[in-house]
Amino acid sequence: MRRPSALQWTGAAAAYLFLYAPIAVVTAYSFNRTKYGTAWGGFTTRWYGELLASPEKLAAARNTLLLAVLSTAVATVLGSLLGFGLSRYGFPGKKLFSWLMYVPVVIPDIVMAVAMLLFFALVRSRLGIFELGLPTMIVAHITFEIPFVAIVVRSRLAGIDPAIEEAARDLGATALQTFRHVTFPMALPGVVAGALLAFTLSLDDFVVSFFTAGPGSTTLPILIYSSVKRGITPDINALSTLIVLASVLGTLLMALPAAIRVRAFQGVVAAGLVALAFGWAAGPKNRLHLFIYSEYIDPRIIRDFERRFDCKVTVDLFEDPAGMMAKLRGGGTSLYDVVVPTDFLVSTLVSSHLLAPLRHERIPNLANLDPRFASPPFDPGNRYTAAYQWGTVGIYMRTTADQAIDRTWGLVFDASRQPGSFLLMDSFREMIAPALKYRGHSVNTVDANELREARDLLLGAKRRSLGFEGSVGGKNRVLARAASLAVVYNGDAVRGTKDDPATVFFVPREGGQIWMDSLAIPAQAPHRDMAEKFIDYILAPEVGARLSNFNQYATPNRAALPFIRPADRANPAIYPPPEVMDRLELVTDVGAALKLYDEVWTEVKSR
Repeated sequence: MRRPSALQWTGAAAAYLFLYAPIAVVTAYSFNRTKYGTAWGGFTTRWYGELLASPEKLAAARNTLLLAVLSTAVATVLGSLLGFGLSRYGFPGKKLFSWLMYVPVVIPDIVMAVAMLLFFALVRSRLGIFELGLPTMIVAHITFEIPFVAIVVRSRLAGIDPAIEEAARDLGATALQTFRHVTFPMALPGVVAGALLAFTLSLDDFVVSFFTAGPGSTTLPILIYSSVKRGITPDINALSTLIVLASVLGTLLMALPAAIRVRAFQGVVAAGLVALAFGWAAGPKNRLHLFIYSEYIDPRIIRDFERRFDCKVTVDLFEDPAGMMAKLRGGGTSLYDVVVPTDFLVSTLVSSHLLAPLRHERIPNLANLDPRFASPPFDPGNRYTAAYQWGTVGIYMRTTADQAIDRTWGLVFDASRQPGSFLLMDSFREMIAPALKYRGHSVNTVDANELREARDLLLGAKRRSLGFEGSVGGKNRVLARAASLAVVYNGDAVRGTKDDPATVFFVPREGGQIWMDSLAIPAQAPHRDMAEKFIDYILAPEVGARLSNFNQYATPNRAALPFIRPADRANPAIYPPPEVMDRLELVTDVGAALKLYDEVWTEVKSR
């Protein structure tokens, strides 16, 4: 055998470096002591410990493996039979069926995901089955995996001479015996390859999983996507490293003899079925499904509620109001028991019949709300909502000891005042409001000319910015020194200033908005009684204080104020002084003018 030349060695090394360098970087940074940014702060295994101690991440890992194993098992059987039938039998329309088999392979994932979501919604409306969750995800994954298995198996069978099977039948073997002892052993490499391909596709899928997921069925790709939107941190690197390790172990498994591989796969499938059955059968008597922003509730509050009411609380996360609305309109009103909409969305949710009225007699702690936040303009009489947290939107930035800060929205909208790279918040009312305030307009204006002024300011800022980020992601990128400032919510900024005292938060002198998030119950909530108990529990004085002490947002619960940490009560970033409050406006429903806001935001994001 001729030895490879130096040029061939170099080409091979470059190819492997191209393939594995990103994986090596992720693995190395999973041991980095520094939480934000890429500066090396020393070696640590802390992030793996936090990862393995996180119930949320462990549940996502379990869901991912169950989904991949069970969908692969079914898709392998059905896909192999389909491939065998198309390869060995002739029937009317065979060519058409062969072409149709490729359709799920070539269509975009988003089309497949929307189609599955609409199918499940239709069946649910007619037959009352297929509530979104792990079962619907398994069905969806089986659907897009079958063609891949069938194509691989059919290709393998095409390379097997049919005369071998005919010889077996000539020697007296039945059709079943021929398949079992001749055809299947020769086709087994193709079946295994198809199963591995299906398993990999399922393990890696985000789009179809996201659209067909329900409460408690978050997978690792969904979790990673949600986390990355808040900023890449070492625990995400650790999670990615473990996924790579699992893939490596799966590859090494394929080097074992075929009989051992088959037994191992059968064992994994059996374990998956047992775990799935145990997960459905076991658990507390009561259940509650909560749909909430990420990092917006103290996990200890959830655990205490579970113990007190013998209830399993499933927490699903969203990153922006648009994501919440899309989920509720896609059938989420029958999936979730409590949602946390922001102020300007409540009227839309009510008019769309997506919320159930609160039964006040079951929520006595509603009386604890501060009069300023009880009966808000978007929900008079608290008919549908109860205030959860409130706060402001402002600028979070890195400073130096000798730097004088010009506290104005001009830091974002005036190029001559820009102190460095910056990020805009990826939320339309929260980002349009500063542009309106900078021009001296109301954050609730319905004047088209004023909104066009805001659009032009945002377009100019966008061209000079690093782009759009959620509030948590913006805060994390400032901490990582990847940006000089970001437009964020005050609570995220307060937590950031604790991590790095060289950062500050302020509401610019032109003013801004007061936002208020609320607790609400979807119109078809499956556990309405438990939802009302949860809302009443959150409104209890001590619990309300624990919530705000964790979130670092202001509490709308007057009875909770005595239990708030004194340092937080005195922090103007959390509880603004009167002169700042006078320059703030509560965002309200603008009625038909909402279309103008949508048009402005669409133009800003698309240009």
